[in-house]
Amino acid sequence: MITIINYGSGNVRAIQNILARCGFFSRISDQPVDISTATALILPGVGHFSNCINRLDQSGLRSVLQESVTGRKVPLLGICAGMQILFERSEEDLCVGKGLGFLKGTVVRFGDTGNARARIPNIGWRTVRLSTAGREIFGITESRFYFTHSYHAPLESDCDTLFISDNGYEFTAGVMQGNIMGVQFHPEKSHSYGIDFFTRYFKWIGHSDD
Repeated sequence: MITIINYGSGNVRAIQNILARCGFFSRISDQPVDISTATALILPGVGHFSNCINRLDQSGLRSVLQESVTGRKVPLLGICAGMQILFERSEEDLCVGKGLGFLKGTVVRFGDTGNARARIPNIGWRTVRLSTAGREIFGITESRFYFTHSYHAPLESDCDTLFISDNGYEFTAGVMQGNIMGVQFHPEKSHSYGIDFFTRYFKWIGHSDD
């Protein structure tokens, strides 16, 4: 079953609602047994990196999440800050807590580069381009999604870049490594684009309608 991890951060009900519109049944849970028996996991996140990772640690779910993802190889989708905490650390909170470390690298803050001026925070609808790997999964060249963030994943990571957007300069808006995927945008707030994203994602991981 698709399980949306409820650790006190993220738009869990909005995610469940859009999944229902796609025809997928899901559960929202903070129970280790539900995570350990899930066939697909969604890790939402809103706000500061340290707040998200501290809430996850306080929930006691880190170990069962790690076992499910690295041990059983359950597909995991991280959304917004839920994507950022998949990495090892963040410039936002270098001295407070470590990320899950599923993906290598440090999440960085937007900054000005030459004549390019970044919006901080980067809020609103943005065009997203797909890499070759992204097109193989989602079957399109570009789309539009809703963003709200001030930090972004490193471009130079060992994982595959799926989505690329622009905020004064190009930044990685979606990554994948094995059974793990993360997206910086909010598909649950992106209307028809979000429905298409979730439909194609679950088809790609081989998850049938429940």
